[in-house]
Amino acid sequence: MQKIFNHAIMKCNKCGKEIPEESKYCMYCGEPIADQLALEDGAITINVGIGSFVMNLVEHGTFEMGATAEQQQAESNESPAHKVTLSHDYYIGQTAVPQWLYRSITGSNPSKYTGDKRPVDSVSYGDAKDFINKLNMKVASQLNGKKFRLPTEAEWEYAARGGKKSQHTIY
Repeated sequence: MQKIFNHAIMKCNKCGKEIPEESKYCMYCGEPIADQLALEDGAITINVGIGSFVMNLVEHGTFEMGATAEQQQAESNESPAHKVTLSHDYYIGQTAVPQWLYRSITGSNPSKYTGDKRPVDSVSYGDAKDFINKLNMKVASQLNGKKFRLPTEAEWEYAARGGKKSQHTIY
C-alpha cells in the first residue's frame, strides 16, 4: 500500500486499479472492497453490491411501552403504558428501507412517493417478508449464520425511543 497526499491507496482485487483505502466499493468496477461485516461503534455495515446500509446495535433493557406521560396525543390502543423488558441485544436499520435497496433486492418499487433515498412505501406484510427472505439470500455470506427479520413492536418502539440512551424521547 502506498500513501498519496496522506491517503492510503490500495488495488482493487477484481480490476487491479488503484483506489483510496477507505473506499467501500471500487469506483471503476463497483466491486465491494470488504465482504464482511464492518463493526463501528456498535453499527454493522451491510454491502449489497450497488450500495450499503447500516444496522445499529440496540442494547437490551426495560422501558415504558405505549402512551407515556410525555406524549400529548395517543391512540386509544396505546394505553395504558406498561413496562416491557427486552432481554437480548439486537440490530435495527439506521433508517427505514430506502427505495434503492428495496428495488435492488426485489427488482421492483411499489412506492407511491418515489425517490431512491426515500423510504419504500405501499408495501404489505407479505411484501416485507419476501424482501427479507431475498435479502437474507443475497447477503448470507456477510451474516455469519444470522438472519434478518422484522422487529417486534416492542423492539421497534424501544429503538425509536432511543433504547438505553433514551431521555423519554417522543418518537
